[in-house]
Amino acid sequence: MNTSVRIAWVDHAKALGICMVVLGHTAGLPAFGMNLIYSFHMPLFFFLSGYLLKESHLQQPLSGFLKRMWRTLLVPYICFWVLSYFYWLATHKLVLDPSKYAGLTFWDLLGGFVHGTGDLEHTLYFINVDLWFFTCLFSTAVLYYLLQRWARGRLLLLCLVLLGIIGPLLPDLLGRRLPWNIELAGAALVFYGLGHLLKTRPVPSRSILGWSTMIAMPVWIGIVWLNGRIDMNTMQFGNLWLFYAGAGAGIFLVVAGSQFLPENRLTRWLAQNTMVIFPLHQLMFSVFTGIGVRLLGLPATFKASLSASLVYTLLALICSIPAAYLLRRFVPFMIGERIPDGDTINR
Repeated sequence: MNTSVRIAWVDHAKALGICMVVLGHTAGLPAFGMNLIYSFHMPLFFFLSGYLLKESHLQQPLSGFLKRMWRTLLVPYICFWVLSYFYWLATHKLVLDPSKYAGLTFWDLLGGFVHGTGDLEHTLYFINVDLWFFTCLFSTAVLYYLLQRWARGRLLLLCLVLLGIIGPLLPDLLGRRLPWNIELAGAALVFYGLGHLLKTRPVPSRSILGWSTMIAMPVWIGIVWLNGRIDMNTMQFGNLWLFYAGAGAGIFLVVAGSQFLPENRLTRWLAQNTMVIFPLHQLMFSVFTGIGVRLLGLPATFKASLSASLVYTLLALICSIPAAYLLRRFVPFMIGERIPDGDTINR
């Protein structure tokens, strides 16, 4: 969406989503709190990406659509991988357990980059695990572009359902993960497609949203309690139907709650800078831990508390302020923006 036109509730939803992503990657959250976050935070971003997808983008020729995806997703993927690689070169010998990098070569890291999947149990080493989202969103967007070219209405919905079932089954059937999260894109398509299809629907009244939220909240908590921990990156879904139901309930709660929030600078800034915060926050976490352990002499377990999780989250968001300024001012292509104005898929 053009940066001159913004939707307040989308900004609120993206802001909450990115805060949940950062908080969910800390080490001190209670297990059930982590389960609640992981049940919806990445499905939310696929849903919002589909909602913000313009019809004009889908009407482009395939070459034009791929060019847009190259600029908004793949160039940032490459740039942040290179940045992560140089960070790894500078710090990998300082980690608490250097043996885990013993024998690791540049070719191993490059293999992880080419494969583009962050599931370390099924692929070569991936130097910045958060970058899986870039390749998965690329695969999801391209698949949706191709799918909607020949399937419309109920047929399109049926295709989304079938791919949402088949995709999660493929790793077990094949015994491996496919490059660029192609099979995970089957699950992501459910949220991406629904986001795009629902953008033309009118928003329910606040009274309906309020009553629906009161019903959805206990349903969501109950589903998460039954299904346990899920992780889209590693394709850990638990019961697949409970995964979709829990993610859907979580997305609804965020979207409904966002309708009641007033427009403000904080959520706008967070929404505008998800492309900065998402790929950098775990590198920042590594720096915070290094300072705590190496410079302050704290035990390695100091970060495994709720208070430390909150501090890590707040510090990462604060450190993202100068990072966002520098990237947008000097190298905007790293976050998918043109010079001087941006038009990115997550806006």
